[in-house]
Amino acid sequence: MSLPAFLPRRQALLTLVALLGATACSSGGGGDAQSPSLGLDGTWFGTEETDVGNLVALRATVSGNRVTQLVVDGADTGLTGSITPISGRPNFYDLVLSDGTEGGFLIDSSRNYAVFLDEEFNFGVLQRGATALPNAAAADIFGRSFAGVTVLVDGSFTITDVLDSSVAVAADGTFQGSYAGGTNFSSATALTLLDSTFGAWSGEYDANGPSGPDSGPLRVFVSPDKQFIGVWACSAGGSFPVDCTFSVWRAQ
Repeated sequence: MSLPAFLPRRQALLTLVALLGATACSSGGGGDAQSPSLGLDGTWFGTEETDVGNLVALRATVSGNRVTQLVVDGADTGLTGSITPISGRPNFYDLVLSDGTEGGFLIDSSRNYAVFLDEEFNFGVLQRGATALPNAAAADIFGRSFAGVTVLVDGSFTITDVLDSSVAVAADGTFQGSYAGGTNFSSATALTLLDSTFGAWSGEYDANGPSGPDSGPLRVFVSPDKQFIGVWACSAGGSFPVDCTFSVWRAQ
């Protein structure tokens, strides 16, 4: 399984972004001694799609304002990190890892789901407290409706917009939805299950909005409890990340 050919292969800046509607937390600097609570404590587990399209299991452990462990496919990476709320973006947080990489993330209103993205196009969905991968089937997203937000970023991964959005998936895997601001989208091809264990689907979309028509590939990833999905969609022949959208939706 490979990603669209236009994707760059630059050195990654680990940028965990794009999660659904969090409640703002107060800023918390300081080191391990203080470790102020951000309401994120626990183990977060789920599916990651790497920049070359491989699917892996990712587990992140958070305590206070620290990431204390990152594990990929059962192997401890040895990395830790510090978390700080992003000024002016109350739903997003900065993350600095022990090897110097930087990023950011945001959580949903229940504080139990996350979607992440990095500069090389590693993308996925995590759920707090989950211990097993989704082991999903078509019925877990087909015939269901989802709503949340869609995130747009510029070439330096600065967030340029966060739009209310929603999608309805039909029983046959076709879909239609909309973003705030007048963009409507639908399936050019129905969703196809890529991997049931990891809960991943692929498809293609057509869209029409203020900037004109658009189309391209997309991926869908479901949380272990099947109540939350993360979606990336990129214009065919476009540039990552500016010609992509990153949506985070909860089941309705």
